[in-house]
Amino acid sequence: MNTTKIKELTDVLERLNRHGVSDELRKEALEIVSDINPIELSIAEQNLIEKGMNPQDLRHLCDIHMEVLKDELDKIKTKIKPGHVVDTFINEHEKILGFLTELEEINSRIQKSDNYDSCAKEFDSLKTVIDNILDAEKHHFLYPTAIEAIKDNEIWDDMKSRCDEIGYCSFTPKE
Repeated sequence: MNTTKIKELTDVLERLNRHGVSDELRKEALEIVSDINPIELSIAEQNLIEKGMNPQDLRHLCDIHMEVLKDELDKIKTKIKPGHVVDTFINEHEKILGFLTELEEINSRIQKSDNYDSCAKEFDSLKTVIDNILDAEKHHFLYPTAIEAIKDNEIWDDMKSRCDEIGYCSFTPKE
């Protein structure tokens, strides 16, 4: 584990949160994140939370993480079978990102409205999306870290069985 990289990433993520995304900061973050493992990334995010950052604020930093981690996810997907717990989590994550995009679109339509009384359809849609997001939050898991931390296939099989008991977010995983 490289503590220097963790500190650098913590610093750049803090600046991104404070100043917003600029081309220069994005480039710096991508450079650091492309050479950091998922556990180090998790530690950097935890450092930000311990420094007082609201965990919800990390969502705005997520686009940079996902830009780099997309390659990591593609590698992970080639190593696991459909129906593997991590495959399911990746699919749920994609579904959650869709909910968040939908939420932003609904919010934009409501914000542009001159009269909230005319937004009944948007408010109904908003309730549905919020319910889906809240339901999805119960299933949050950091899959790249899990792949590195949990090597025993029997543990994954046990987790899959338990996930089957709990249920899934808006879909049923492939076997």
